[in-house]
Amino acid sequence: MMSRSSILSKIVNINEARNRQPILRKDMNNQAQERRVDTRKTSNERLFIQIVFSNDPDLVGTTLSCKAKDVSSSGMRIECSSPIPEGCKIDIWIDVLDRPGKFFLTSDVMWSKEIDGVHCELGLELNDGSATDIAAWREVHG
Repeated sequence: MMSRSSILSKIVNINEARNRQPILRKDMNNQAQERRVDTRKTSNERLFIQIVFSNDPDLVGTTLSCKAKDVSSSGMRIECSSPIPEGCKIDIWIDVLDRPGKFFLTSDVMWSKEIDGVHCELGLELNDGSATDIAAWREVHG
């Protein structure tokens, strides 16, 4: 049998419960906002990126060597040694291990997060473009 104090400790203050609801909704909404529509495949390819647009003009023209973590026909997650802000537009040159030559792609940085104080992960959304290899990329990763 539960004591009266045990029972009272189980009662939730209705105002506290109401205050928690927006947080729960926010968490559920964040999970529901997943925008990936394509299956991602684990990757280990090396790639080079060049920043072609940034709100920070000093970043434009910066070229970095990076590593793909996962790829799909419409995007990829990469790791690089320098942070690149969300909203940047970048050019990508990537080798696919089982195919000769490089793919030239363009993308937008959708998110950016620091991993360990040195490395950064980026979420990239690939752009359509007649001057890119996006059609061939989608054939390989579709």
